Amino acid sequence: AGEGDIDNAKFRIDGNDLYTKTLLDFEKRGELSIRVEVTDQGNASLTQVFKISVLDVNEAPTAISLSNHKILENEAAGTLIGRFNTADPDAGNSFNYLFAMGENDIDNDSFNIRGDSLITDAVFDFEKKSTYFIRVMAVDQDGAVFERSFTIVIEDVDENPKAITDIRLSKHEVPENDTVPVFVGKLSTVGGIPAFNYDFVIGDGDYDNDRFMISNDTLYALVSFDFENRSLYFVRIQTTDIMGESMSKLMLILAEDVNESPYALNLFNNVIDEQQPAYSLVSKIISFDQDKGDTHNYSLVEGEGDTDNAHFIIRGDSLLTADVLYFDQKPAYSIRLQTTDLGGMSYSTNTTVILNKLSGLGQNTSNALNALLGENELIVHAVEFGGKRIVLHNLLGQLVLSEELHSPMSNFKLNSLPRGVYLLSIYDKDVLIQKIKISRN
Repeated sequence: AGEGDIDNAKFRIDGNDLYTKTLLDFEKRGELSIRVEVTDQGNASLTQVFKISVLDVNEAPTAISLSNHKILENEAAGTLIGRFNTADPDAGNSFNYLFAMGENDIDNDSFNIRGDSLITDAVFDFEKKSTYFIRVMAVDQDGAVFERSFTIVIEDVDENPKAITDIRLSKHEVPENDTVPVFVGKLSTVGGIPAFNYDFVIGDGDYDNDRFMISNDTLYALVSFDFENRSLYFVRIQTTDIMGESMSKLMLILAEDVNESPYALNLFNNVIDEQQPAYSLVSKIISFDQDKGDTHNYSLVEGEGDTDNAHFIIRGDSLLTADVLYFDQKPAYSIRLQTTDLGGMSYSTNTTVILNKLSGLGQNTSNALNALLGENELIVHAVEFGGKRIVLHNLLGQLVLSEELHSPMSNFKLNSLPRGVYLLSIYDKDVLIQKIKISRN
């Protein structure tokens, strides 16, 4: 015993001869280790470790399997049934497959073997005979053989034509915003003789055929749906059975609404007179959301532009002052607002609250100017409006709008105004009364 003796039990020594005590298997272990001691007549001894190499010999295959044992009746001669696979202790061996004589070889003549494929050599009729028996051998490159019997089952086909009465789709609803291709549902046919082929056809309701694809019996959408823009799609699908019988049907596909994040928020007014008491209203907050009817919660949050969050609080959808603000101390305050919908989706942005100075030329609380700017509309609220004119410029000084005010609350239509910051001025005749910055988010 000692280092290298792990395989001593597999051998025995008889005099000067070393013999094996068990069968050795190259595939399990190709090299064995023994430790041998030799002792002379004076009891002097020497031990040495020997490595015993096991030589590989070809071994016969141990099993044959067939990937499929069934075939439909009436299939043409030459139809593939299945492929053979052989288990062999010798890795990497190659095999030839041949019909063998012996038990259960009675139907060998009804089949052919090409390579590792079993194919039919006749047209089978389930009503005459439904079970066939063959015997196959696998022969490796050195001639070692394994053979076994197989049972081939002929499956019945309904040879009495049935009318196709319906085409069904397992699911008609597709969530919006999914990554294409989008799984819609599985197609199935009522009536007819399997198998079925599905395709789009021209006809009533084929409006959206090009927005979908069919793979085998599965319908996919090739576009990502937007529920807010369109919620209903139409396709016309035809099924054809193995006998050539067909029918087509209009199918409706529904885009499912999923909750989407608000994409903008704005203050109706971002100007407040200085020296107002704490908890004075600055403005109502408005959210822009693709989900019509969604409700929103508002909060002041950390992030870019949150410098002056501490000077304000939010109650419901109203932004209020948290303390008394003075123009001379700071004329403008930067805050970061967040809107969160009922589904937990949120959007945040920074905005500026501007103070109106109560003293000085052209500054008067009675002339307070409030405005809300959208892509296609400007809403203006002016306390005293008689004879006033509002002018909207972008930051490059380009004129966007110039209109007279005719009521305390005025709406002006715009044409796809780009997002950004704009300057809104109010004039009494030709005298500038007030100027504010407003954002189109």
